[in-house]
Parts: sequence; C-alpha cells; structure tokens
Amino acid sequence: RKYLRDSHCLFEDDVLMRMLHARVPLDEPVMTCMVNDFINDEFKRYREKSKFPVIESRYLRMLPDHTGLLESNEAFVALGDGGAQYDVERLGSVVAMRLPSYFKGDLRKLRNVSKTDLMQRCPERGKFFGGVVAAIVLSTRGTRSEAEMMSGGDFDGDIAWCCWNEVIVNSVQECPGHNTESYHPTKDPFKERTIEHTNPAWTDLIINYTMHHRHDKKRLGKLVKTLEMMRDNPRFGSNEVNEIARKAFIQVDNPHKPQWTEADQLKYGSLPKPHWLALARTGNTYQSKRVLGELFDMFDRAGRKDFNFRDIEAEMNVHIRERIEKAYRKDREEVEVIRKDMRTHLSNFNQTMRDKIRGREREDEVETRLRGKAILGLYKQHRLDIENTYEDDDLPKVFAILYEQTYFQSRDRMFRWNGKPYVFAWKVGHDYLTRIIADGEAKK
Repeated sequence: RKYLRDSHCLFEDDVLMRMLHARVPLDEPVMTCMVNDFINDEFKRYREKSKFPVIESRYLRMLPDHTGLLESNEAFVALGDGGAQYDVERLGSVVAMRLPSYFKGDLRKLRNVSKTDLMQRCPERGKFFGGVVAAIVLSTRGTRSEAEMMSGGDFDGDIAWCCWNEVIVNSVQECPGHNTESYHPTKDPFKERTIEHTNPAWTDLIINYTMHHRHDKKRLGKLVKTLEMMRDNPRFGSNEVNEIARKAFIQVDNPHKPQWTEADQLKYGSLPKPHWLALARTGNTYQSKRVLGELFDMFDRAGRKDFNFRDIEAEMNVHIRERIEKAYRKDREEVEVIRKDMRTHLSNFNQTMRDKIRGREREDEVETRLRGKAILGLYKQHRLDIENTYEDDDLPKVFAILYEQTYFQSRDRMFRWNGKPYVFAWKVGHDYLTRIIADGEAKK
C-alpha cells in the first residue's frame, strides 16, 4: 500500500486494484494515469536505491556447525522446499553475504554439501542436519569462521543472503576474507550509565544521545554513498575503496567515533556521480558503463514518459454508455435533469480547484499537505451531496451520467486545472463505475 504515505492518495490504493479486477480498459484516462504514476514511482525508487530480485536466492539464518563435519569453505543449505533444494544440491556451490557488505571478500563462495554426503561422513552426527528446516550451516574450522569473514558476522541471529543462481555463482571468484580483527569497537560512552529518570541529567543524556545518533547516521550515509560512487568510478584503485570501506565498517561498530572527517569531505565530497545514482542528469555526473549504468539505461529505454490527460483521445466506456442509453429510453426528461445537475457539480468543483491552485506558490510543505486533505474532503462532500439528492437505486445511473459529463468536458477542454476532469468522476463514484464495468464484462 505504497500510496498510504500521502493522505490525499488513499483513493489510488484501493481503486487501482478495483479497476484492474473490473477489467477497466488500460486506455481509460484515469487507469492510464494511475499505471503511469506507478511506473514513474518505480523509476524514482530505482534511482534512489537499485534493487534486483533474484529468484534463486533466500535470506537464511546462519548456524554454526557444532558437529565438525563441514570442512573449511563448505556449507549446508536447507531451504524447506524440495524443488529449490534439488537446484542447490545439483549446482554444488552457493554464494553468501551479509548486509551491509563493505569489502570484496565479504561475498563468500562456498561448496554446498548435501545431507546425504554428511550422513555418509558420520551417520550419528549427520542426523543434526536432517532437523534443519531453513538455514545455512557454516563451518567453524580454521582461525576465522565463514560468518566472521562476512563483514564481521557471528551466530547470534545474523541473516545471510544466499544465492544459487548458476550465472551468478559461476561469475563469482573465490576471494580471501578481509581481515577485520584489528577493527575493535571501543567503549560506548552512553552505555553503562545509571541515572534516575527524575534527575535533570537524564533529559540531557537523552537529548545528547539523539543528536549523536542523528550525526552518526549522517556520517555513515556519506561513507556508504561515497563507497558506491568509488566502486563505480574506474579512476579509484582498490586501496582507496578499501579505506572508505574500512571507515564505514568501523562507523557501524563505533557510532560514537566519527570516521568521516573534514579531509574526506574535501577529497571525496565533490566526486562526480554516476548517472544511475544522480537524481538529475545535470551537474557533476558522468555516464557509467558498469552493470548498474547499463541496467539503468536499459530500463530508461523501455519507454518511461510523462503523462498528460490531453494526450489521450479515449472513447467512452461501452458499458457506461449502455447504462445511460437504457435510462434515456426509459425516462428522457429525468436523464436531462441529472445531466444538468452533474454539470453543476463539475462547474463548482472546477472553480474551487482554480481558487486553490492560484495560491499554490504561497504554500509551504505543511500547507500543501493540508491542501491535499482539503481536496479529499471536497470529493467526499460532492459524493455526500449526490447521495442525499438521489435514491439508492438511482445512484449507478447518476454516477454513469457524471462520468459521461466529465468525458464531454474533457473532450471539449472545458477544464483547465492540469486537464484532469476524468479524475473527478472516479474520485466521487469509483465503486459504482467499477461495478457497472465489471457487470458488463461479466455479461459479455
């Protein structure tokens, strides 16, 4: 329910699903607008944080191998899914990593050992693996466990991303884990302090901790963003990348010890951004030729474009038109009266919107949200007025005529506020319109 974050967008959250289930044609203007907004919103999310789902992967809890049957660089993966379990054992290898990861050695390539092989090694101790439902069991042999080599992980509930996609697994080369043993966390000054809640010093402690937490998140964000840009930019060598990765790793375990310094700000603060990371392709950016850059360009070529209601010349929905024609044959005078009333609603709403938009430049962010709620209340008021004027049995016919009048006024360009008269009919009578279309599609 991604639209819930905007109070005046509650309409889209349910109605888009209703329209899809009712088989509203995709060329219907409001449907086209909502789908277009959804696609553009996904592009925005993609710009801010790229995510590429991999089907052959899971997030699994890491467990230590207390039986000692797993050798170094071996793992046992249990998925609780017969088909996926077969794919893992057939491939023979998996890659695993914790999030966040900082160093290239944090991505571990492990040889997967099947339950059958473990039972052959020791039938008695191998019974343990038969009881594991969904987890990745890692070897504890050697000076460092595989969990620790995943950016300093351990077995106290940490989750690892495990992948058995053949293309990805075969593309990963084995790499020694980065040594993080020297990055010891220091004592947190905010811990182990006992102060009475009634003591004034308690309030000061909470305020200081809150401000410190905010600054720590800001520093960590700069380090991670810089690390992403440096990994994409071929000018930077591994030593510079490892230095920023080391600082980010320490910043997580030592939130009270700032790692992002003024020297880092001068050196890295003005780095050019890859075009897939920049919110706007202007300023200090460059065209990335790496994987994320190529994927971003591929999606960009897929046809993302801005939508304008005036670009659509749609026909009136056939089922709504049939409902109006049926009512017209039954009582022509009544239909004309309803048409006149609906034009009055449209005119009043259009004038109100014009008045609100004229003052938009003088509004700040809070006033903009209040204006959105006021518009939502305006839709509800028109809906209430219509319901109080007509009988319940006549409402499907009334809202069908409302849709008809918005269609005509849209076609004649009588609305001037961003060209959205279609939205008014759907905002006010969405449940009746979807019912008319769904019933028509069912009969057809």
